[in-house]
Amino acid sequence: MKVICIYANRGEEYKATAELICNELIKAGHQAVVEELFDYLDIKWLDTFLSFTIKLFSKLRFNNQIKSSSRELDTLLKFAKKHGYRAFQSNLEEAPTDLFICIHPYTSQLITALRDKTNITDISVYYYETRFFSLSKRAVNNDLDKFFISTNKGKEEALALGQKKETISFAPIISADIYTLNVNKAERKDNRIKILYDTKDDRINLSKLIKKDINADFLLINCSQEKFKKINSEASKCKNLKLYSSNNSNKFDLFSSADIIIGPPDRKSMLIALYYNKVYFLTEKKKKTADITDYLLANKLGLVLSNNSDKQAEEIKSYLKEYDPSRANNLNFNLEEFVQELSN
Repeated sequence: MKVICIYANRGEEYKATAELICNELIKAGHQAVVEELFDYLDIKWLDTFLSFTIKLFSKLRFNNQIKSSSRELDTLLKFAKKHGYRAFQSNLEEAPTDLFICIHPYTSQLITALRDKTNITDISVYYYETRFFSLSKRAVNNDLDKFFISTNKGKEEALALGQKKETISFAPIISADIYTLNVNKAERKDNRIKILYDTKDDRINLSKLIKKDINADFLLINCSQEKFKKINSEASKCKNLKLYSSNNSNKFDLFSSADIIIGPPDRKSMLIALYYNKVYFLTEKKKKTADITDYLLANKLGLVLSNNSDKQAEEIKSYLKEYDPSRANNLNFNLEEFVQELSN
């Protein structure tokens, strides 16, 4: 099978995802390459112009008036059909292809439009949604042969936005942050709940937690010796709570050995926690990561801790009473299985 994994240069994650899928396809014995959309269609000038225009409108705060994202896509479709179809047809004559795997809505919209314009019917076009838990209306495209999404929540949104049910298939969560991990899982010596907290976050009142004597082991990272010595003297009086400190400043090295991670609403951290089947307690909520935060909360895989230090301890204590580690094991991260499905 000859495959082109094609992405739009609108963020590092799109190229990284295309490369991951491509490399796995090559391992499986297929011919696969990665292409950037505007380079492939020989319209890099259009990408440069549009990017400059959008940045300018953003700087002048015209976004709400012109709805820049929709306008950009409409402009892309109009100009790409006019200026990109010759390059599209020429590329396929030089290097025949069986399948396009599109990463980013622009790629699926343009490739399906050009396929129709050139009347090339023997090529399949698939789309992989990188947002996993939600999607934008721009992603909907019923000219696709397959629309891949990673969660039920994402599927529900796709259906609500108008994507045809028969085109939707489930796919694993594919993220370079996850597949480049190289972590040795630590052996558990007991069944005590282990909570990991990076003190750089500095939103948790550790003294209040210690006074509540929560029945768990707390592993602190990026905690100075002086600070740890001070709070550990308080923790030593507890019957249930135990305090530890690690010299490893990379928290991701320790995710696999914890049960619960406390941290900020960072997408990478939350995805890695889900990958290791861990619960994630957020120290705040942000609109930028609302989709994955809502998923955690809806599936009881975490909570958003209060700013009130007295409430924080009670919230954690209450959650631990109903803690069920099996809840976290409900997402697919199997890239090899996905490639096998593509092969079939």
